[in-house]
Amino acid sequence: MSENQKDRNLKELEKRFPGITQQIEKKYEDLLKKEELCIKEELAFTGEKILLVEKNGRTLYLAGRRSPAAHPINQVSVLGQIIPNAPIFILGMGNLHYLEELNKVADESVQILIYEPNFSVFYRQLQLADFKKMFGNRTVVLIVEGINEKGLERMISTMLQGDRVPLMKYFVLPNYVELCLEQVEKFLNLLKENAKSYYVSLGTKMFFRNNLADNFYSNVRYVRTGYKAFQLFGVIPTDIPAFIVSAGPSLNKNIKELKRAKNKSFIIAVDTAIKPLVQAGVMPDMLVLKCQMNSWSAMV
Repeated sequence: MSENQKDRNLKELEKRFPGITQQIEKKYEDLLKKEELCIKEELAFTGEKILLVEKNGRTLYLAGRRSPAAHPINQVSVLGQIIPNAPIFILGMGNLHYLEELNKVADESVQILIYEPNFSVFYRQLQLADFKKMFGNRTVVLIVEGINEKGLERMISTMLQGDRVPLMKYFVLPNYVELCLEQVEKFLNLLKENAKSYYVSLGTKMFFRNNLADNFYSNVRYVRTGYKAFQLFGVIPTDIPAFIVSAGPSLNKNIKELKRAKNKSFIIAVDTAIKPLVQAGVMPDMLVLKCQMNSWSAMV
């Protein structure tokens, strides 16, 4: 018997997100029953299968009936230039042409997060779409309600670190406001709060920039003789390469390479990178944990 599309997609997901297949297989029956969404398929005028949801006596189409690709093409063109390494956030998997169009115009360094608030929609696309073709070679973070939604806040925060907030683009796919308003508001508030924090921090740094520079150059000479730095002398090997691993969209993509590097290098895991590394069978040689008062603690 030939492998069906769902099985191929599960294999592709497992390569990118180790452990996700087990979670899907374990929870899908309960999640489908809990949501009780009536999802149907219909042929668009182009002959392509599109999804629709019947809710409260209304029929909500998740893609255009005339041409499913038309709206995504228009919306992506409205974004303007997408800078390399920019973070892009998509709420909804009802119409995967959005990702398809982004793949055409965006550099492969662009990081994309897809958040699907309805497991039922994700599960139907699991059977219909080609995830390997859809993801391509780029870094894509997939968050599905009921499977790994607890990572949404952390991943958004990670993708918006540094000066990436001004580069950010986002979509909320058609009819998702009517379909799941609460999750849409949560998603938009996370983007808003991260953007607000960035600009508050930027304003503070600009106001105190002279003091920050003076303090940095006055204190940096004491770092190497500090108590925590002194603890590491003679502990970290100097004859093999070292990797500092932090949580981020590229971690899942490269985690197998880190597994190959184990015992041939010194792996330092920073805070939230520890859990995915351990789940993938990569035990770090050193953990750097964030403690109270914004201090850091290292454990070898």
